[in-house]
Amino acid sequence: MNQASGTPPKDPSAKPTDASLRPDIATARRVTSATLLGKANRLIIEHQGRDYQLRVTANGKLILTA
Repeated sequence: MNQASGTPPKDPSAKPTDASLRPDIATARRVTSATLLGKANRLIIEHQGRDYQLRVTANGKLILTA
């Protein structure tokens, strides 16, 4: 522990997390794809007056198309 600050020393081998690189990620909502997509495996998202489709591909990946 660092006696001056009272914090443990940083591990130089530790990899940074997304949250440490982007603080806004730590406060973002987390939702599973199953919750968003439901049984249909697709979702229409309206953004700035335009429709986007989020769907699961045959390989199980997510794809967002306009």
